[in-house]
Parts: sequence; C-alpha cells; structure tokens
Amino acid sequence: LEEARSWPASARERLDARVWDVWLELVELARPREARMPDAVVRAMAAIEAGLGAELGVEDVARAAGVSSAHLGRLFRTHLGETVVGRIARRRAERAVEFLAGTDYPVKTIARLIGIDDLQRFNKLIRSRTGKPPRGYRVFP
Repeated sequence: LEEARSWPASARERLDARVWDVWLELVELARPREARMPDAVVRAMAAIEAGLGAELGVEDVARAAGVSSAHLGRLFRTHLGETVVGRIARRRAERAVEFLAGTDYPVKTIARLIGIDDLQRFNKLIRSRTGKPPRGYRVFP
C-alpha cells in the first residue's frame, strides 16, 4: 500500500485492485493453518488419523493423498515442519497417551490400538516422544 500512495489520482482502479489484493492476503493469513494446507497434506493427515491402528507407511499415506512419497515429504516439511514418519509417530504417541490416561485398557491392547504389536517398541515410542514411560500416564491402577 505504501507504493500506492505515490500513484496519481487517475490510477484509482489500480489502487482499488491493490487494496483488494492486500485484503485477500490478510484473510488468507487469518485462516487457521490447516485451512491453508494443500489438499494433499489435508488428505494425508486424514489418512494418518484413519490408519493409526494399522501398519502405516509413507507410501500408504502418499497413495491416499494422491501424490508421490517424495512430494508428500516435501509438502510435510514445508507446511508442517515435520516428516511423514514423524507425524505418524507423534500422533500414535498422542493417541496412546489419551488411552493410557483415559482408559483401563491393558498396555498391550493400547499398543495394538495404535498399530504397534511389539511392547518394547511401544514403550520406546512413548518414552522418546513424551519423556515419560507409559505407566507414567496411568490414572487407573
């Protein structure tokens, strides 16, 4: 808008167009981050959420998103600041903590619910992602 101040009065239409451009940019910036995500990223995040209870790899997520795994990786780094594998691990850990704190399900059942069959791998995931062991989230005895 600063540059528009120096425009002659005859450039009114050009100024109006620039004001609208700025306004649309502000509206876009005000939208929630997820709303500004490319469709492929939104589809990938939905696929991750839907597939947390099963074996889930980058290729599976990319296929659901309709892009190559390399392209999806670039999109995730650009728009989310994390890798696809990192997102899957983070969401699994978050979901596990919800189950640990909110249910009395056995730990082995919770591990299976988030797509991990190996208890040692489950314990390592929770500890590495949260800094606490799974039993540290248990409200139930």
